[in-house]
This record gives sequence, C-alpha cells and structure tokens, in this order.
Amino acid sequence: MSEQLDNFSAAQWKSMAANLGVDLQVTTDAFGRPDIRLDRKAMTAFRDGALARGFPDIAAVFSQALAS
Repeated sequence: MSEQLDNFSAAQWKSMAANLGVDLQVTTDAFGRPDIRLDRKAMTAFRDGALARGFPDIAAVFSQALAS
C-alpha cells in the first residue's frame, strides 16, 4: 500500500503564505529548482494564520507536524 503525498509548487506555497499572512522564504537548490524550507517559526505562523482565518483543517496539519 502506498501513501499519496500532496506536493505543492513554490507558487502554491507562496499563495498560501500570502493568504495566511506568513513571510515565506524561497531559495534555489543546486539544480536551480525553487526550494521551500519550513522551520518551526514558519510552521507556527502557518498554523496561527490558518486558525485566525477559519481554516482549522490546515492548522491541524501544522499542529501535527509541530507536535512531532
């Protein structure tokens, strides 16, 4: 049994960050591809932004990651 994972493009991450009021930094990896790295501060900002804007399902995903 394989698990399907959601993969977001850099543009989708930027859009979600803008909608939730999160300052997101995008870098470029060694192959020239955009790279999104979320540290604890960014995950907390995503969770808090989602809760403040009425998206508890999105907040739950970040809460789960923060708890592990």
